[in-house]
Amino acid sequence: MGDFPTPLGRVLGKYLSEFEPGPENPLMLTRGRVVPQFPWDAMWYGTAGWFGVPEGPDMEKVLPMHTNFPSHLLYDKEELFHVLGENNDETSTA
Repeated sequence: MGDFPTPLGRVLGKYLSEFEPGPENPLMLTRGRVVPQFPWDAMWYGTAGWFGVPEGPDMEKVLPMHTNFPSHLLYDKEELFHVLGENNDETSTA
């Protein structure tokens, strides 16, 4: 693994510290399987918002399962992207 820069200097989510299955590590199953801590919709919720999909019926069409998860597990567009003109005074990427 290399040292790669990430947007905002961080990686979202959690990474396991132990990869041995057992009672002290319930997220690690046998044969190398891992139980995810965040739903697939977590990243797509913020991505859809960045593309301009508003919360409500339109988001229900794009991500029909997102309401099945607590909102704190879904990333919003500000957590995923540096949105120019909304989060700060910058007007261009140059």
